Amino acid sequence: MRSFLTRIAKGTYRSDIEKEHLPILEELLREHIVKESDDGTLVLDAKYRAGTLDVLPSGTAFLEMIGAKGRDLLIEPQNLHGAKNGDYVIVRRLFGKAGRPSAKVVKIVQPAFVYGIGYIKMTESGLEPFHIKTDLPMELKSTTADLEEHTVFQVDNRTSEITQILGSLLDPAVDEKISLAIFNKQEFFSKEAETEAHSWGDVVDASLYPDRTDLRHLPFCTIDPVDAKDFDDAIFWDETNHTLYVAIADVSSYVTPDCAIDKEARSRGFSIYFPHKSIPMLPRALSENICSLKPDVDRLAYVCRLELDPETLETKRHTFFEALIRSKRRYNYDEIDAYLEAGMANAPERDEETLRFIFPLKKVADRLRAERLKRGYDFMSNEVRMTLDEKQNLLATRIEASTPSHSLIEECMLLANRAAATHFDYGIFRIHEPPTPDRRIGKNRYLRGRE
Repeated sequence: MRSFLTRIAKGTYRSDIEKEHLPILEELLREHIVKESDDGTLVLDAKYRAGTLDVLPSGTAFLEMIGAKGRDLLIEPQNLHGAKNGDYVIVRRLFGKAGRPSAKVVKIVQPAFVYGIGYIKMTESGLEPFHIKTDLPMELKSTTADLEEHTVFQVDNRTSEITQILGSLLDPAVDEKISLAIFNKQEFFSKEAETEAHSWGDVVDASLYPDRTDLRHLPFCTIDPVDAKDFDDAIFWDETNHTLYVAIADVSSYVTPDCAIDKEARSRGFSIYFPHKSIPMLPRALSENICSLKPDVDRLAYVCRLELDPETLETKRHTFFEALIRSKRRYNYDEIDAYLEAGMANAPERDEETLRFIFPLKKVADRLRAERLKRGYDFMSNEVRMTLDEKQNLLATRIEASTPSHSLIEECMLLANRAAATHFDYGIFRIHEPPTPDRRIGKNRYLRGRE
């Protein structure tokens, strides 16, 4: 949607519009929001602007303009006309008012979320529906007369109809349902996807893969959070040849285009992590079993082999290839941090083979990081971890900061990612959107507090 709005804001031709956006274009033409010139150029009328909404807790919003320069436009609550935070909208500029440039929403082009979450709240006027995120009143077509206070429900933002009742705000377990309902995600997989996943069994028969490079003799290890169930990457450092091996679980060998698993994975898009459990993008029979690089079992992997210059640590050569590996050890970050601090003196015999390359690799990672930060920035990345009881009541929170073991893995993955990037002449890159006005205000307050 962003590319479509950028095109009509700057001027484009019908042939450049994606097929899925043609119906929206026709609507905008009928409503005279977009004009078509004699030479076929399509452009947003000068009275209008396109962008995304940043709605503040007060109800006031700002339009972050797409395809146009200038200050964010102020939109008063009464001029939102049902638009919500993050929505792609068309606004009409308001003239004749002193102060900050302002506008009113005339069309919601695409909701930020197809589904929203509301709850019933007691007000001076009685029980009324409110948006759970902004705590602003909700306009619904569905009746809420039969709903009790604290009832939580899912709403289809396209129709303003309640689609399902999720539970009560007084029940700690409703948090999980809310998180899934916002994105309309499901915990359980279809029968077809589960059947496909289980059909691969639990064991990799190496004789079926004669064309793969056999690296089962190398002592790979995995390093993950203590509660991880799926181990999707493993490392090995060849100190003699100054060569790093980064092995990634080869999911593509089990998921073929347009199979049931592939369709569900595209619908899910990502794995979801809760404090007490995860909901994977792929069935657990794959993600936590046959694809997972568990120790002491044969697994299919896609490997990046990087030969580094001992002096500069620049990558001299790299190759990508399909392989068979057999991880020797599954570590968590805490275990590796403890070894890095105390050394190998008290290490059990089973750890000696892997730790022999972990210690020199850590020195390499430290040098790589120091060199990288000469031209980059070290972002603070503390995360809040929560501990819940069996009823999902919050027992405690803790701050999990980046540690030496995290840094070691990060540098290995960055090297592999940089090597992979050299194989693309062009591609799709993930970037960070510009900060919203609310975040800019928060940043300024934070920086003032550090003066």
